[in-house]
Amino acid sequence: MKLTPSVRLLVLLSLASCGGGKPQGPNILLITLDTTRADHLGCYGYSRATSPELDRLAQESVVYDNAYAVSSWTMPAHASLFTGKFPSAHGAKYDPEGALKLLDGIDGHPDWDKYRANPIADDEITLAALLADHGYATGGVVGGPWMKKPFRLDRGFQFYDDDNITELNGRDAEDLTRVAKEFMDRNADRPFFLFLNYYDAHSPFVPKWDHLRRFSDLGPSFQGILNKASKQQQLSEEEARILQNALYDSEIAYADGFMGELFSHLRAKGLWDDTWIIVTSDHGELMGDPLLGESGLWGHGNSLSQAEIHIPMVVKYPAVNGEPGRRGRDETPVQQLDVLPTILQGVGLELPEVLAERIQGNPFDRQNRPVFAEVYPLPMMNSEGKDWRHLGDWRVMFDGKKKYVWSSEGKHYMVDLAADPGETLNVLEAGSAEDEKFERRVMNFLRSLPEPGGVGDVDDLPDDVLKKLKGLGYVDVDD
Repeated sequence: MKLTPSVRLLVLLSLASCGGGKPQGPNILLITLDTTRADHLGCYGYSRATSPELDRLAQESVVYDNAYAVSSWTMPAHASLFTGKFPSAHGAKYDPEGALKLLDGIDGHPDWDKYRANPIADDEITLAALLADHGYATGGVVGGPWMKKPFRLDRGFQFYDDDNITELNGRDAEDLTRVAKEFMDRNADRPFFLFLNYYDAHSPFVPKWDHLRRFSDLGPSFQGILNKASKQQQLSEEEARILQNALYDSEIAYADGFMGELFSHLRAKGLWDDTWIIVTSDHGELMGDPLLGESGLWGHGNSLSQAEIHIPMVVKYPAVNGEPGRRGRDETPVQQLDVLPTILQGVGLELPEVLAERIQGNPFDRQNRPVFAEVYPLPMMNSEGKDWRHLGDWRVMFDGKKKYVWSSEGKHYMVDLAADPGETLNVLEAGSAEDEKFERRVMNFLRSLPEPGGVGDVDDLPDDVLKKLKGLGYVDVDD
């Protein structure tokens, strides 16, 4: 007998239930800096002062140098963060026949209704739902349009604020920080899980002049570029790259400043030592980067370049017996879907096998799989602003320095990241034995992923859970 989505969700929460009561774990603050690539942050070696607050946090944290996104756009990456699954397994991804218009309620191009997607499956259980069932106060404050409630990423949050998001550039960091501090104040007497999505670094950029002036390397020539741009004069490719990078960096710095306000609030409330802080991103951004001989590439969501999938992962572990949590650099490859099992392990929430086996993520200290990422790209318009087309689906796998990229349109390639970190040279011979070997690995990995959803058949359930469902009248005795 198949279970309806609502009953499956009840089953999953019953399986994960720990009996309620006040949790003993730390507060958990999970922050995504939307569209923020690792190499534009000071703690990852960037020369500009884009992230002084995050850099200070990094001194008290473990900085994971090899953190990778599971996808290169917002919704599937966040769904993986919350479910511990890859996009193919949780179902939240671009679909031209999907149930949701991605930009409903957002001002913009009239053809944006071609951006459609599916949300996470009805019975997917999320990190917030598990922690709420464990006794945590759960809150989410989001800045991006693809984080709004219709996409179901609010599942499990007792409080979820997606107000004031009416344009593509989302909601300001100042407003998010204000609401987040209010949530902390309301829940200072019990463990809380608070998720924030700072959206400022996502285009279209809103100039942050005070932060632009902090970058002394811009020099007098930058004012000339600004003057040309303000008069809508044509910029050279190099001028466009300089301008876009400066605007992008100023947006990162702006969000970083308000994130610092949040950290100061935790300290002022005496919550700093007992709060587990994870700062990461959903994906990065191409900022005029080259890729396999092409130059001047911008944006995200249509490839799986390093600029798009190498993300920050800075983790301040809570104090233990009055001693600070561990800190330092860690080269272990980790991904967003590993956050859920890492947190559950840290708060002592052990999932039963029937649920745990459906999660592909692993705790940070138990990694045993290659890096894998996938994207179902949004349709793109041609240079004349018409003729939308889909560019094919992409998969990436690497377990060392060789990165294999597979495309549904047959454009497979491989780069040696040790020798060629800029991904300029394809070292794969099309149709070679190596190509076929990696294609088999990618296809076998995809086949190993479960279908979207939680638990399907009654026959899959443990006897005690089946008995509980029968007692509640959800399952007939003779089924």
